[in-house]
Amino acid sequence: EIGAPSDGRGARLHAPLRVRWRETRVVFSGSTGILPPVLGEFFSLFSIGFGLAVALMGVVWIVAVRIKNAGIVDIAWAGAFYPLASLFAFSASGYPPRRVLIAAMVAVWSLRLATHLYFRVAGKHPQEDGRYAKLRADWGADFDRRLMWFFQLQAGLLVVLSVPFLLVCLN
Repeated sequence: EIGAPSDGRGARLHAPLRVRWRETRVVFSGSTGILPPVLGEFFSLFSIGFGLAVALMGVVWIVAVRIKNAGIVDIAWAGAFYPLASLFAFSASGYPPRRVLIAAMVAVWSLRLATHLYFRVAGKHPQEDGRYAKLRADWGADFDRRLMWFFQLQAGLLVVLSVPFLLVCLN
């Protein structure tokens, strides 16, 4: 209860305000906590988004190893904001017109950038971008394994940088 205002002599002017919120239980690594519903929804969608990004970048890594051109990670990273923002927009419980608007805005931005990068990378293929050619030379025989972790780092950054989209979709 939140205390009700009084008239100064201890008498209440109206009944106290009772604040109630629905509980959502979220379990992480065996512990149980009680969070407001929006936090539970945030952590759920963030986790699903993280899984999606890791899986997507895993597939991109397989393709990059096959074609021997790590530059495709730039295309995938730019384009991956679209499915992540769409996941948030169509799964979150925020204001529907705002969710559709954020999905549309991210789609235009993400797909435009990915298309631009596609033509840049495809125009040089099979020659690899200088940054990745240097990594290939520096990492030597361990390049493919280390590249996989590099791509997974990109997945983590993708999700962290998508948090604003998630917050807007939850509002």
